[in-house]
Formats: sequence, structure tokens, C-alpha cells
Amino acid sequence: MRKVVKALYNPFIKFYFYSKLKSFIKTKKSTSYLVLDIDNTIADTWKNIENFKKNRKNFFFNLLPLVGTIQYIKEKYGHLPIIFLSNRNIIDYQVTKDWLQKNGFNTPECLLILTNDPNDKLTYLKYLTNNYAVTYFDDLTYNHENGKELYYHEVISEVKKMKIDYFDYEFILKLNSN
Repeated sequence: MRKVVKALYNPFIKFYFYSKLKSFIKTKKSTSYLVLDIDNTIADTWKNIENFKKNRKNFFFNLLPLVGTIQYIKEKYGHLPIIFLSNRNIIDYQVTKDWLQKNGFNTPECLLILTNDPNDKLTYLKYLTNNYAVTYFDDLTYNHENGKELYYHEVISEVKKMKIDYFDYEFILKLNSN
């Protein structure tokens, strides 16, 4: 039943965020954008995954930041408009915005886009890279909680075909290795 519901509302969600993206770009009038994933990129998500089922909102709000990534981004790319592009359920939109604000991101100056599937990120990235310079940080991994991270290889392959500065899981690990 959940898959049917997702299949029905996903086109509306995509349309909504695609419209927000175009509006955001129009107001920023920038030639370059910083696109950031959240989970396991700027938030230390997988280590606390057991708390997700206990209280979803508290889980997301209390995630620890990946300080190395955040410091690097602010030092190198602090001048760029930020688009957060995260594979999270739409019901987590407000708590995600609250977490970003709590961790030093001025959310009124940023755009938050949530997707139901990592492949959906490609739609937004293709639009951006066809028109603007893009710097993109995303681990594009999953399954950490089971002891072995797996990669979204198809998405990574498509990202690498784009005209994009892509910073991957290995780079993110190095930034946070202290």
C-alpha cells in the first residue's frame, strides 16, 4: 500500500520541488550553486538509525553534524547559494529545515528539496548542470547500519557524466576522519 501511495503523490512532490528550484534560481541570479545531500554528508545519520523507529522527529532533529564537511563547505563554498537535495520523506520536511537551522544553515537563504528515491536527484542535477556551475557533495551510500555500506552505483555513474564538481563518500570520510 505504501508503494502505491508514493507512486501517486511522487509526481506532485517532484513538480512542487522543481517549481521551487526554478523560483529559487530566479531570485538568486547566481551562475554557480552548491548542492548538498544531508544524511551521511553533513549529518551523521547511520550511527543512530535504531532511534528512527522510536521517534522519527527526534531522530532527525538530534542528528550530530559532520563538522569536517560543514567547515570545509563554509570555508570553500560559503559564498554560493545552497540547495539541499536529500532522499527523505516529505513528512520530514519541517524537522529537516529545523535541523539545518540548528546547525548553522540560514534556511531562508537556502532551498531544501526532498526526494523519494535517490534516482530522483538526477532530475534536479541535470537541470542545474545544464544551466549553471554546480558543486555537489553526496555520499550516495546506504546500508551502513548493517556493517557494509553499499553505493547507488547507477546514480553515481550518471552524476559523473555531468559537468559537475562532485565530492563523494570517500572525500566526505576524509573530511571527518578526526
